[in-house]
Amino acid sequence: MRKRLVCLLSYSILFLNVRQVLAQSLDNDELPAAINCFSTKTVLNEYANGQVGLTQALVQFRGGEYLTELMLAWGQQGTNELASMTSSNGVDWENLVVQPGTYVQDWSGPPFAPGGVGMTRSSYCNATYVAWMDNHNNLWGALTTNGAIGFTSPYFIYGGAMSPPALRGDLSSLPIGFAYSIYNSTFELYDTRIGTFGCEFQNPVLLSGTIFGNFEGDYLQNGPWTPAYAGANGTTEIRGVAEGKDKAIIYMLNAGPGQYSAGTNWADNGLAGAVNPATGRNYLAWTCSSPVTPTAGCKIETNNINILNVNTGDLKVCTDWSTQMPSLWFYNNMLWVAWKGGDNNGGNVNVASMTPF
Repeated sequence: MRKRLVCLLSYSILFLNVRQVLAQSLDNDELPAAINCFSTKTVLNEYANGQVGLTQALVQFRGGEYLTELMLAWGQQGTNELASMTSSNGVDWENLVVQPGTYVQDWSGPPFAPGGVGMTRSSYCNATYVAWMDNHNNLWGALTTNGAIGFTSPYFIYGGAMSPPALRGDLSSLPIGFAYSIYNSTFELYDTRIGTFGCEFQNPVLLSGTIFGNFEGDYLQNGPWTPAYAGANGTTEIRGVAEGKDKAIIYMLNAGPGQYSAGTNWADNGLAGAVNPATGRNYLAWTCSSPVTPTAGCKIETNNINILNVNTGDLKVCTDWSTQMPSLWFYNNMLWVAWKGGDNNGGNVNVASMTPF
């Protein structure tokens, strides 16, 4: 009993220290200066209608050999059909596949549905997954066991969604987890839900409560944005929501012991999460899109991509920007980021890499 008590006290002190580090790093009126965050960056001649998904997949080459590569997916501008590509190095992309008969809800502007897709990879299921929301608030998904040929026909997951889902595939007991936003009519705001389905989309089930557990009516969002839900090695997990302009970014590490707000930083179009499988460090990424005067926490005049190391409190504000939530994935010991481009490039699919910090 004494040993257990000591462990619990140590665990609580650890998270208190994490909270203090975050407060010291982020509770101020100044953001770090925007920097060039990326070691490599590729702007594809492809155009996304919303969030761009990023993960990895097995790709079969001549001779039957399978290699692990990065994989992108997005909804095509104009047609809203699901599209995907693969790359062995994150710079040169090939195997463009556009899936006829799919409909990926497009972005309709703040504070409305962000549109686009979420992705993950499951070694347990030996497959790569993509999921999206259609224009009737239904969630759909597809999988691939060979990224070069694209995805299967869509599977219905759940109805009543207000955002594309985040997907988690590293925990075999799920084996695929999903999280998304719903409308909360009591508060006239947006809540979150979390669920699971099998390797072939069988038995989709919603778990009780919100993405944070049994906190009905807490941590509500001003808009229907994708929550963060990610993990690594089946042991480390991060969950989070962005409540909206001038409100908190809130997250949970490994189911507790509490929720922590990332200082004065805020986002109003969703929150991406990733865990470094080599170190167990947790990352969040976001942008802002409110058409208002810039305030502390988000340089919204340029919609900069913000990337936060949750464990250290180190925040990178990147010169690149997007009106959409970015995606994160670790591949070959690098942190990869994908997003729908802003500025003058009209929504091009962007993908870049950075050294983990």
